[in-house]
Amino acid sequence: MLLNLGCGRDIRKGYINVDKALIKGVDVVCDIEKGLPFKAGAFEGLFCRYVLEHVGDLIGSMSEIHRILKLGGVAHIEVPHCSWFQSYSDPTHKHFFTSKTMDCFDEKSEEGYFLNIKFKFKIITKKLSWGENYRFRILNSIINSVINCFPAIYERFLLWVLPINKIIFEMKAVK
Repeated sequence: MLLNLGCGRDIRKGYINVDKALIKGVDVVCDIEKGLPFKAGAFEGLFCRYVLEHVGDLIGSMSEIHRILKLGGVAHIEVPHCSWFQSYSDPTHKHFFTSKTMDCFDEKSEEGYFLNIKFKFKIITKKLSWGENYRFRILNSIINSVINCFPAIYERFLLWVLPINKIIFEMKAVK
């Protein structure tokens, strides 16, 4: 089974579409911060786009995502990058993300120990994305390639000079 968490109007076929609001096409109405009404290990995959920046308890929400994923289940998570103007202009955003934000959940990270994180993921990929406008395909490709080769340098020196749109994380549940 696949879960589309925080789907809004992005209803996906072949997924259980979940949102906090009752919108046409939503299969299950619930709030991740109050717990997801699914059995542990119920899902092979999860799609979560532009949701986690709105939660108050990121660690608790990631724990719920981990709980409902099977061993080896993959979470596809998209969040706005902290440099994107809409990340801080939206008053409902509670978290800001960089390429390092999810590292505390990685099985190889020491940071999770200090935060008392008991669950682990393996980060498969992190991808910074400058843009998706089809008119700028070549420019998107060039900028995305450069910033993904040197994400730490980009975020240290160019973050506010060349703001980017989002970060995509692919994370496998380790149990």
